[in-house]
Amino acid sequence: MFSLVYTFNTGHATLIGQSTKKCIAYAVKSKRCKICQNAKTKGVPARKHTCSNNWSASAKSMEPAVACEMLQGLMYEGRQVHIQLM
Repeated sequence: MFSLVYTFNTGHATLIGQSTKKCIAYAVKSKRCKICQNAKTKGVPARKHTCSNNWSASAKSMEPAVACEMLQGLMYEGRQVHIQLM
């Protein structure tokens, strides 16, 4: 018996259209930002940048949250979702 440990710093997800077989949505969640991390290590303020840190919850919850976020985005755009496979 073994246990899975989720320690990833990023989570990626893609939605593929059933009929087109093309990517219709893509999202990434990240627990760290290299620029902020380097600044913190050096004890200085981070320079102005587009921070990639957009997730603070557990790594295990990243991908389900991204899937829900993408589906909600499609529904907000007025698209219909019929089948969901994960």
